[in-house]
Amino acid sequence: MRLLHTSDWHLGRKIRRESRQQEFERVLGEVTRIVRDERIDVVVIAGDTFDSLSPGADAERLAYETLGEIVRDGAQVIMIAGNHDAPAHMDALTSILRMV
Repeated sequence: MRLLHTSDWHLGRKIRRESRQQEFERVLGEVTRIVRDERIDVVVIAGDTFDSLSPGADAERLAYETLGEIVRDGAQVIMIAGNHDAPAHMDALTSILRMV
């Protein structure tokens, strides 16, 4: 079994009010490439997927797209809510992943 452990994505985080969206897109693009190229079986996201309890639309879109691509590439996803994540929000992501 091939496992990829990640954590602390903090999607939606800004520094001095500047968006880091392009950085997040590049890094998560690399994550999805690794999942595909290395034939990862399970991706673990160990907390703080988002930077706030109420992430912006860009952060949510990137999470949905990334997680969907990971699942379509054949990996399972295990997500744990961190102190920056709303557990109910994580449950909603789980529901979406079941549809992919």
